Amino acid sequence: MDFTIWKYENGYQTDVIPIVYLHSFRGNGEDVWKACHGLKNCPPMVLVSVNNPGTGLDDELSPWPADGVWKGQAPYKGLAAEHLRWMMEECVPQVEAEVSRFIRDTQGSQANGDSSTRTSDVNAGGMGKADNAGKAERTNAADGTTARFLPVIAGYSLAGLFALWAAWNSGYFRRVASVSGSLWYPGFTDYIRNNAPKSGCGENTGPEKAYFSLGDREGRTRHPLMSRVDACTAEVVERVRSYGIKTTFEWNPGNHFDHPELRMARALAWLLR
Repeated sequence: MDFTIWKYENGYQTDVIPIVYLHSFRGNGEDVWKACHGLKNCPPMVLVSVNNPGTGLDDELSPWPADGVWKGQAPYKGLAAEHLRWMMEECVPQVEAEVSRFIRDTQGSQANGDSSTRTSDVNAGGMGKADNAGKAERTNAADGTTARFLPVIAGYSLAGLFALWAAWNSGYFRRVASVSGSLWYPGFTDYIRNNAPKSGCGENTGPEKAYFSLGDREGRTRHPLMSRVDACTAEVVERVRSYGIKTTFEWNPGNHFDHPELRMARALAWLLR
């Protein structure tokens, strides 16, 4: 699967670098990247867009099989576990290795007075496996300190459902955003109610911060599942908060399709502060 890495050309002036994993149904994440730059209060980050392969992402983002919700829609295959495995075993190690090399290169250039920069858009789909992908080097070549990564996962619509499910099951992602998330998905509120988030190891001990939002017109539908999105989201938010996770919920004006890139940028700004 193809993914794109967006990063600041001149490097990062911090030793803790947020890496945000975002699934994009259209494009390569550029719209969200630009929206984040348009906000005055959005901290620096690395943005990783996992891109739609052209066949859709419904199967990869659904946690278990379920009937399609639209007339003629194929059933959801429920391949989230396989997709999360790909993220943890292939995508994340490659991203961390690439970002580590970028940090070394930019810090080395700054130390040598080199003003050259690297592109902010790296298409990793054609890179092949990164060298030492499973053991990403994080040493700061300029002064020997260690760069640490803050793993974040965020998603819109069905990707928002997957983001929370992945944060719950991986023990890796420290912060999560479900923006206009499909939390109406059959069985999901029961799942969150009956399952605690998985703990990680070392610095990664599961989610510490969670952001949720909905459009204030999203629940105004006759669809029997989607009309429950307000109630389902409220239940999930309270359950997430009950685990001691710093949690916020925000209403946005409009329906499900209004300004998704700006809604996501606002979510990331809150998460990274």
